[in-house]
Amino acid sequence: MNKTISPEATTPAASVVLHTIDWPAAHRAVGAAVQAAQAMGVCINVAVVDASGVLAAFLRMPGAPLHSVDIAIDKAYTAVSFGLATSQWQEALQQHSAAVRDGLVRRPRFVAFGGGLPLMETGQRIGGIGVSGGSEQQDEVCARRAGRSRTDPLTTHDTSPNFTLHFEKTPMKDFKNFINGEYVTNISGKTYEKRNPVDNSLIGNVYEAGKPEVDAAVAAAKAALHGPWGQLSVVDRVAMLDAVANEINRRFDDFLQAEIADTGKPKHLASHVDIPRGAANFKIFSDTIKNASTESFEMRTPDGKTARSYGVRTPRGVIAVVCPWNLPLLLMTWKVGPALACGNTVVVKPSECTPGTATLLGEVMNKVGVPAGVYNVVNGFGVNSAGAMLTAHPDVNGITFTGETKTGTAIMKAGADGIRPVSLELGGKNAAVVFADCDFENAVNTVTRSAFENCGQVCLGTERIYVERPIFDKFVAALKLKAAEMKPGRPYDADTKIGPLVSKIHQKKVLSYYEKARAEGANIVFGGGVPDMPDDLKDGCWVQPTIWTGLPETASVVREEIFGPCCHIQPFDTEEEAVRMANDTQYGLATSIYTQDISRASRLATQIEVGLCWINSWFLRDLRTSFGGSKQSGIGREGGVHSLEFYTELRNVMIKY
Repeated sequence: MNKTISPEATTPAASVVLHTIDWPAAHRAVGAAVQAAQAMGVCINVAVVDASGVLAAFLRMPGAPLHSVDIAIDKAYTAVSFGLATSQWQEALQQHSAAVRDGLVRRPRFVAFGGGLPLMETGQRIGGIGVSGGSEQQDEVCARRAGRSRTDPLTTHDTSPNFTLHFEKTPMKDFKNFINGEYVTNISGKTYEKRNPVDNSLIGNVYEAGKPEVDAAVAAAKAALHGPWGQLSVVDRVAMLDAVANEINRRFDDFLQAEIADTGKPKHLASHVDIPRGAANFKIFSDTIKNASTESFEMRTPDGKTARSYGVRTPRGVIAVVCPWNLPLLLMTWKVGPALACGNTVVVKPSECTPGTATLLGEVMNKVGVPAGVYNVVNGFGVNSAGAMLTAHPDVNGITFTGETKTGTAIMKAGADGIRPVSLELGGKNAAVVFADCDFENAVNTVTRSAFENCGQVCLGTERIYVERPIFDKFVAALKLKAAEMKPGRPYDADTKIGPLVSKIHQKKVLSYYEKARAEGANIVFGGGVPDMPDDLKDGCWVQPTIWTGLPETASVVREEIFGPCCHIQPFDTEEEAVRMANDTQYGLATSIYTQDISRASRLATQIEVGLCWINSWFLRDLRTSFGGSKQSGIGREGGVHSLEFYTELRNVMIKY
């Protein structure tokens, strides 16, 4: 609604229209923040003020600290006054006008606090919300949750159901490159948009690195090898990486929000898999390098003396880390962790779709004292952009990449110039083999995860399912019921079971395969299209979990990697037939076998041509073991001591005495 404020009679011709929040909307915003607090188990104070500075709504949850009541009100008032999220106050002190700086200086106790946001409607500032009582990250989550309150029935006395309340994108973020310990833009001025896959809203702009930025990042990484980083003992280096892991965990909510903004995946998935594993990767490889050993031999020389030889591992040098978008933090730190543990320096090129957590990790590196140049990030695309420039750079000593096989082929060709080693984890068309004697409930539940988790965007996911004929119909019916339970929705909603695909481009690709399956005569057991979503989510990158039967093994959706929440189920009659169909692919990344006959399971594990084989499970990992694919699914192995083979040079030293 609008309020008209008339000035003093000395200026009778003037009036000011002030866009402001109405009372029902203010109460909905408070209720949304409270719901978020309840979900996290914290007690908060929350205040909403309108654009004229009037307190529109306030609530103190039982147990919320009394001493922070005024903090919530002050955050709301300051957010609407300056149009600035309170989490950005430190930056504002440096970058904004004198008026803003003066206002913030008068509130020194709040400078480091998050949880205050301006509320916007149709581009106009209509109010501000402030939250206090939890941690900085918890306050921020609660304040942001208020922005989605337009769809929540928060108050029984709501008389304006069509009111549209949303918040400024908290605020619009610029994703900069991180080079030599500093966040930098670029010389070209080129940026591209980063959009939220949940609703296709604009999150911010990404500064695309060009040749000057890539050159600077590689030069910084090369110099850091011979600086303080290169002088650290293994013990000191490990302590620093442990500090990195601890700082990721301390800023868990920040990384969680960045990961969800990048991918749209449900909170329960990102909070239980992506962020914990992202931190754990530093600790596991810290432990690995501490306990790594090399060979030592002693022999007699022809002249009767003694010779002793032993191995020494030295850093390979500057490592180019080219990352995928499906598990951005987890798979990036899976490479950065061992690279740094071995004493290398890195230049990370995150996917153009998911720059958030790689960029945020730069703050962690600076916080714990990792020397400048050790960790660098260049944003951009592949061909004719940062990816190609980085992998072709002559001062890069090794290239590690996770992604599709076509891109891996191009990277391998780039690595050949200079005879530089590559580690490639590439595509897959993974098969599950389900025998009639399996634990049926376990098989159905586990295959549901392997086919549909992360909206099917898992390199280890299952797109081909071979089921022994006696239980084929029963299995198809059971998996159909599970697919129907995969409710799409907002990432922070507790009942959301499946998120969107990562981008509009990928949505178009997956839907094209849904059309191919229909054209090739598939029996569509479930799905096959786009789910019906609320109006504010219709522009998101949604697809239905989809199950097909009835196609020949030559069909495109059976042979080609789709990387979506879909699978084809085929019956088999003999063990030999199952092995033949499982192996009839150019890929060889992973398989899962479901049977109570351990002898048969062990036999198939040696016959199916893959790098990883699960028996009666999926995605169960001991990080000390090898990880990698065969055939066109990759080259090399990572994990535990196997990572050392790529990230170090093994030197033999011979002493005669």
